Amino acid sequence: MPLDDVGMHRAGLGFIYRIVPVLIATALFGLYISLLCIATRAILQRGPKHQANFSILVVLYLVFLLTASLWSLEGAQLMGLVDLLLNPNDLSTNDKFNTFYALIARETKITSILFQCQMIIGDILVIWRVSAIWYNRRMLIAIPLFWWGLMVVNMIVSASFCRSGVSSTNYTILCKTTQIFSPVLSIMTNISVMILTICKAWILRETLSEILRERKKNRIFTLFVLLIESGTLYVVMLIADLLITSLVTGGPESVGRMITCISGYSTVQFVAIYPTLMIVVLRESVWN
Repeated sequence: MPLDDVGMHRAGLGFIYRIVPVLIATALFGLYISLLCIATRAILQRGPKHQANFSILVVLYLVFLLTASLWSLEGAQLMGLVDLLLNPNDLSTNDKFNTFYALIARETKITSILFQCQMIIGDILVIWRVSAIWYNRRMLIAIPLFWWGLMVVNMIVSASFCRSGVSSTNYTILCKTTQIFSPVLSIMTNISVMILTICKAWILRETLSEILRERKKNRIFTLFVLLIESGTLYVVMLIADLLITSLVTGGPESVGRMITCISGYSTVQFVAIYPTLMIVVLRESVWN
């Protein structure tokens, strides 16, 4: 069915509101690939045959596979919208968009599971780093491991009992709960890592003060590395995404929904960028 002026206007807005988040996610994905190459080179220079380095490399590329899959799904959804809008058929504009949103809804389960797996695997590196900082009291690592274990359980429950629906109203309370808990549990994991890092920094405050005094030119960068290692910036990022998702509302073709998509797509990339960046800046760590 040929589109009238109103249909063309809606189709144009729908395309713009969908392509902007994908373009931003693609730019961040390019940044992530660059950081991954640098991190890979650093690990190879340290010796990939060493068990720890090999494990880190495996974790990094598992995160890469999950991130690439999510990015591909985002791009495929955009191509699906273009195909629906350009393919001549007897569907009205409303029917075309309803078909598009139904296709996206059917992918909600796989995207949710991929995102949860991405956070679970990415948090392994953050926990590994705090275990290196607390090498003399490894029992303390049980705290972030507890929250990390709950993340795994939450993902298994979500994969086992949640189905994709045509709209979010079809989700059960259990599915809504698991989707909310997935970032919250990751936040709790990183908050526990942050607290452990702060405690260690307080114990070694005199030594750290001397190190910061010696690094006059790189003092700000050193503090930035410390924030990366402790998971502080990761916590801020996830909380910001939760606030945007909760507070910004709007219809399917609205600026509010576009902002929500930008936040969600960007978070997918930042979850991968964060542990990769941590490996890249590890040489500047005050704990070395």
